[in-house]
Amino acid sequence: MISRKDFIKTGTLGVLGTAILGKPIYHKLSNFGKYTIGACDWSINNISNLGAMEMAKQIGLDGAQLSLGLKSNDMHLRRKDVQEAYKSLAKIFKVGFTGLAIGELNNYPLKSDSQTDQWVYDSIEVAKALGIKVVLLAFFAEGDLKNDKKGTDAVVQKLKTIMPHA
Repeated sequence: MISRKDFIKTGTLGVLGTAILGKPIYHKLSNFGKYTIGACDWSINNISNLGAMEMAKQIGLDGAQLSLGLKSNDMHLRRKDVQEAYKSLAKIFKVGFTGLAIGELNNYPLKSDSQTDQWVYDSIEVAKALGIKVVLLAFFAEGDLKNDKKGTDAVVQKLKTIMPHA
């Protein structure tokens, strides 16, 4: 756990470095302790796109949180060839994978869309193959669980079935 003092010190150095150099120096500070700094591929305009690796490097991140894919590309990160392409680009640009996300769960809710069960199940194998320890399951928009006991109960039941695989 990072101390409050170290957090403030690191943040202050980042702001000062940006002011002095005119560009962020987060990439130099991000190796502080065990933490790395990354961004979701959709936040850097490369959702489910190999360009996320180069963009992460260009803006000084340690890596990118990858999307499992989109419904339109059949969650393509489940394919070994796509995983290998990401691994190659990670080596070329010297960045890593900071997480895996299934953002499409916002449009195709885990609580009610049966195809999503397989996406979540497969994300575990993808995470293992890429050395990723965290999978973000999105619950916004159509997938929102706020004030939805029936939906929450459905998700809990599905996760109880899927999680032993993890």
